Amino acid sequence: MSEVTSGVVELAERVERGTGISNRLDAEIEIALFNPPEDGFVSVRKNRSGSKLIYTQQDGREVTHWPADWTMDRSRAAALLRACALSLPSPTEEAPAAAGLTAMTQAEDEARGMV
Repeated sequence: MSEVTSGVVELAERVERGTGISNRLDAEIEIALFNPPEDGFVSVRKNRSGSKLIYTQQDGREVTHWPADWTMDRSRAAALLRACALSLPSPTEEAPAAAGLTAMTQAEDEARGMV
């Protein structure tokens, strides 16, 4: 398991263990689930306080947003993080580009009880 994959799994475990709503944790979750081609931004980072996100657009402009309220539905957030971790390439191989999207869609469907 790569360092990035284990970090995403550890974040999923923290989400499951915790209670309540946390903007800082919401920001970490949103960064872990960030998908540049789909999201239309080239990068994302936390602001200085760690409670908001700064997205960088392709032209270099930055936009600040609150993260989505991921901690309002911790089981869904953890499922999405685990699906993301499964779709990450291992250190010795490259994952197909669409694998992350497929895993994320399946996890979202499962979290919504659609599967």
